[in-house]
Amino acid sequence: MDSRNFQELLEFQWSFNNHVCLGLDSEYSRIPESLRRGSIQNTLIAFNQGIVDATKDAVCAYKLNFAFYLKYGSEGITALRETVANIRAVAREIPTILDGKHGDTVDSNVAYALAAFESFNMDAVTVNPYAGMEPLQPFFDHPDKGVIILCHTSNKGANFLQDKTVSLSLQERKDFFPRPIDSQNWEHDVPDCLPVYQYVGYHVSRHWNKNGNCVLSAGATYPADIAKIRRIDDDMPLLILGNGTQGGDIEKTVTFGKSSRGLRMIVNFSRSIIFASQGSDCFEAARNKTIDLGDTINQYRLNNLH
Repeated sequence: MDSRNFQELLEFQWSFNNHVCLGLDSEYSRIPESLRRGSIQNTLIAFNQGIVDATKDAVCAYKLNFAFYLKYGSEGITALRETVANIRAVAREIPTILDGKHGDTVDSNVAYALAAFESFNMDAVTVNPYAGMEPLQPFFDHPDKGVIILCHTSNKGANFLQDKTVSLSLQERKDFFPRPIDSQNWEHDVPDCLPVYQYVGYHVSRHWNKNGNCVLSAGATYPADIAKIRRIDDDMPLLILGNGTQGGDIEKTVTFGKSSRGLRMIVNFSRSIIFASQGSDCFEAARNKTIDLGDTINQYRLNNLH
């Protein structure tokens, strides 16, 4: 795979039944003393390298949360860049995701896109849809890269805005509810509004995904809403966050998040894997945890396929 296409890299990993996305949310204070290498920068690079070496045959993607590196200033930024370079060197067929949740004006997003895809050499980036489709165009203009759009987050206060309803135009109602279009009572039977998160999912699926490189992000802590997002689009990949330390239920995550073919999931775990042990065996523990979680995902993934 000399050329890099995010969707193709995902498909390649899914062909090996790898569905765990490993979040490299590495914190210097939590890295065992025996694994520290003097500076924060060198410690993060070495720790991430050990995690990658231990898990590279059992994951579908690596996700790096920008905030966990930015807080260390230039040392953190260098560690992020070197980590991505190391992944390319030892696990070239595994895509990398920059979790920055960018979403601003067009000019700002041009800079964010260049930073993610050229400066940091990432294969995908998370973005915020709040400003609408047009400001996100600089990300869509990179058709080989993944654009992961927040749909429903995993935090406890997610319903503050995401569950509020949005009125639908007549055309939107026809697009979103096509099956009963011939019904005499169609306008009465079909809802005239949707929750914000479903409205976002609908527009990403129908109008924003022109290059076929969009992914929707959903929170494992709201499994019923994952099911509603999946019904909007059976084929679009879902990045599902909030498993592990946030308490998401893996069985519900997979049951509601998988496509009808049992695929199209990027199931993220971070601290529950990389800090599975606080001892010198942390890399072995991370590997064992990753394999166990992957086996669990595949167990539920293959149930009741239709």
